[in-house]
Amino acid sequence: SVTSESITLLISVDDKTLVPHSAEIDYLDPNRPLVMVIPAQPLRHNTHFALAVVNAIDINGNRLPQSPGLQSAFEETSTLTNHRFTDIILPALGQAAPWVGATKNLESVVQMLFDFVTISEECQIGHTRKVRDGTLAHVERWNWEDHVELVSEKKHDCSTSDSLIARTYHINLDVPTFLKERSRYSTLDHSAVDSGKPVSIGKTKAMIRIPCSVQRAASGDQSGKPVKVIMEFGHGLFYHRGEVTDRFLSRMADD
Repeated sequence: SVTSESITLLISVDDKTLVPHSAEIDYLDPNRPLVMVIPAQPLRHNTHFALAVVNAIDINGNRLPQSPGLQSAFEETSTLTNHRFTDIILPALGQAAPWVGATKNLESVVQMLFDFVTISEECQIGHTRKVRDGTLAHVERWNWEDHVELVSEKKHDCSTSDSLIARTYHINLDVPTFLKERSRYSTLDHSAVDSGKPVSIGKTKAMIRIPCSVQRAASGDQSGKPVKVIMEFGHGLFYHRGEVTDRFLSRMADD
């Protein structure tokens, strides 16, 4: 993704450097294939980036034509888009990937081009950090025995070779809430978030899974493994806590 063989070039316009990435073509809709670009690491916040497609060919080895939108952007010289592309992005591309060609020739070399600015760190995770900090400050002096309720405990058999989980605990947990109301449709109460004072104390359900390897270590078995990390896992938006019982998570915990 950062060599002269690369077809997709992800450029940090601010730094005039290439960003390592992988790219795939999704043919879910054969008439409108989708190019998926996945950066090797999260993109820096509040930064100007551009993506260019160069030297792309079809199945017959013919060079793909420039996209109509890009053609128009280069032809309409009085627009802000033209100024941004020709005076800012193409020079950055020429410096980041000098093998592509001289800046004055890039208009004919680039087949597709668009740019974007990533969201600022504060806009993306600022509220999350405030809720985290407010929650930690509120529970700092809690006696957790008064705020955790054991609902059920299930012991599993670790004697077989494919056993991974020794015990499962279901609990109810008190949590400070910064929501306007207790509903799946609720939104953040920004006055509560800014003040760091929760609206109320709510209850949430949680599950704790103890791997067989940890249980064996606790009993003195040399084949066991002591606790190294505690992983917090939340289920996906459109699924449920049954994800927690998936085998890949259990194997990860047991290892």
